Amino acid sequence: MAERWSELIAGHLHGEPFSWAYVRRVFVHGWPMVQASYGPMLVLIIAKAFGASTTTAINIALIATILLLAGLGLLVGVRAKLGPLGITFSAGFVAFLGVLLILLKALLH
Repeated sequence: MAERWSELIAGHLHGEPFSWAYVRRVFVHGWPMVQASYGPMLVLIIAKAFGASTTTAINIALIATILLLAGLGLLVGVRAKLGPLGITFSAGFVAFLGVLLILLKALLH
């Protein structure tokens, strides 16, 4: 949602007037970005519901996200009809990008 809000503000700063049509267009265009947060958020909520501390629940959600990324990378490799090595590389590379983003965020905070 924050990413969509920043898009609205950026458009306004570039002369786009706020209107319901504009707001709708921006949010519809970026809705997949919002939907991408559902899985990790669900894992976080379930971990907390089962008694995990906040830090543990966050770590579980991050691990689940990396596994999801690896699975999506694997799916991309299969659909691209890569060989076993290419599929493995695709899954590993996408998971690596997720880990890299987490490390960069940790270093910046």
